[in-house]
Amino acid sequence: MKRYGIFLKPNSDIYQFINKEKKKYKSLKNKQNFINDIPHLTLFHGIFDDQKKLVDKFNNIKFNKDEVINFQISRPYIFFNDHEVGFNTLVYLIEKNDSLCYLQKKLLEKFNPFFAYDFFNLEKKYITNLKKYNYPFVGDSYMPHITITNIQSSPNSDLCNSFLNREIKLSGQFESIFLAEITNYIKIIKEKKNAL
Repeated sequence: MKRYGIFLKPNSDIYQFINKEKKKYKSLKNKQNFINDIPHLTLFHGIFDDQKKLVDKFNNIKFNKDEVINFQISRPYIFFNDHEVGFNTLVYLIEKNDSLCYLQKKLLEKFNPFFAYDFFNLEKKYITNLKKYNYPFVGDSYMPHITITNIQSSPNSDLCNSFLNREIKLSGQFESIFLAEITNYIKIIKEKKNAL
């Protein structure tokens, strides 16, 4: 059994912008996670027992070619004491939209993770979704975002404060959807470009 997920890749301008942001943090000596991941929005992830079945399901997904998911990056945000080691995850929040929420639920129902991944520091409000979908961040609990890094720093550090005080308003589209294995990084197994 391995951990897999389904993700959306932003258009090239946003992709390049996020990579530049990641480079700024790579130069720091703080311990970090997720810093080498390609820019993406997570729809869901979980533990699955058969990669071939997953790929077959992914290949059979039908999308409405006329529907493009546009998005707006609204602001910087930090998930404090996040991940298993208690680091802080620096992200750019994406304004919620019905298309994203609908796509996430549709795919969760189709793929239905075999087991949930071990989520650390999870608040009680997410338990209902975890039991129903084997993924906690669904519907009202979903906070779509693109992660820059998960970094060791104190919550009131200059690093965190300067990140939160940035003003950012960017919009774009998702240019592909992909299935990936998650190890120390996201490894794309199958990708559909211009599918959304």
